[in-house]
Amino acid sequence: MDTKRNYNFDLLRFVILFILITFHYIVDLQGLELLKASLNYALPGFFVLSGYLIHQQLAVIPLTRQNIVVFYLRRGIRIVPSYLLVLTIAACFYKITYLEWSYTYLLNIRLFVSSVMGDIEAYAHRWKENGIHYWSMGIEEQFYLLYPLILCWVTSRNNVKPIVVLIFVCICFRVALRAENPSHFYGALLPVSGEYILWGALAGELHLRGYLKRFRGDFFIYVGLLLVAIPTLGIITDHAEFTQFKPPHTMTLFAILMALMVNALNRSVFPY
Repeated sequence: MDTKRNYNFDLLRFVILFILITFHYIVDLQGLELLKASLNYALPGFFVLSGYLIHQQLAVIPLTRQNIVVFYLRRGIRIVPSYLLVLTIAACFYKITYLEWSYTYLLNIRLFVSSVMGDIEAYAHRWKENGIHYWSMGIEEQFYLLYPLILCWVTSRNNVKPIVVLIFVCICFRVALRAENPSHFYGALLPVSGEYILWGALAGELHLRGYLKRFRGDFFIYVGLLLVAIPTLGIITDHAEFTQFKPPHTMTLFAILMALMVNALNRSVFPY
């Protein structure tokens, strides 16, 4: 894989960050329901991008025990100190609920347990001050802890089937948990949100193996436009409050389109 920095991905990160910040400013405004609904897709989109990048990073190196240890060390040095610093500073100014769960990257699990126990709504509505946002870091770090180990088996067989199986398992988890109680925060669990990361990983694997190169680059541009149009125009209407925690089944379609869009950026469809 070309190690040259791809600024298209930086642009996508900026757009997602801008959307997330915008969401937290307009969330209380009236008359913007469709726009607010579309903004709930920003974080899953970031998960897809993360999966694409991490898979391409791992798939091109020999996954020996030494390389995996080096990966964990680099990841820890890069992410953990800054995360703990930000969390500690925030705790000095706000009452961060479930602080110990946030420190251990397990807040997402605590959110699901709280929703099952029936004491999540009041907590979730105080999101501006209680540190609920750190749940997504739990998803990312749990995935990065497990995925290199799984990838050892995937790459040894040079087959995308294990990734597809994992995606299928994630979908089954979402279907089962949503059927059990759609008000629970099942989207906070790795076996549910992990689907988005895995779609990105699958797109990364297909790119490396040349399967996606048969499509013209402008095809992915149209895919990206469709990606934007689906939630904004109300094509997907199965929204709920805190959609990121209660994802509808149509999130699979979004993840697929987002993965294709990310692959388009990797092909420098939008050079600047």
